[in-house]
Amino acid sequence: MKFVKSSLLVKLVILILVVYATVTLVSLRKQITEKNEQEAILNSSIAATQQENNRIQSTRWAPTRASRQSRAISSAWSTRAISSSMTWANDGRPFRRGVYAS
Repeated sequence: MKFVKSSLLVKLVILILVVYATVTLVSLRKQITEKNEQEAILNSSIAATQQENNRIQSTRWAPTRASRQSRAISSAWSTRAISSSMTWANDGRPFRRGVYAS
């Protein structure tokens, strides 16, 4: 009799676990479908944003070779101006306009 009672108890526990697993799977399936819908919405938003970015980039000013060369020349002059305005103190530390560089 004791064996039959324990067998019935085991069957009841297994049945409860199966019901719990089924309910959990159904709820997770619902969440998966909701997340897939959100993904589709976000993907369409991303595509629209990328199209807008491409449109904006195609209308932006594109630098020419001459403008790139003039920028290179001006940056070279500014580098020379900074290095020529920098002098050295008696103790070997560089300073600019009378203030020691840290």
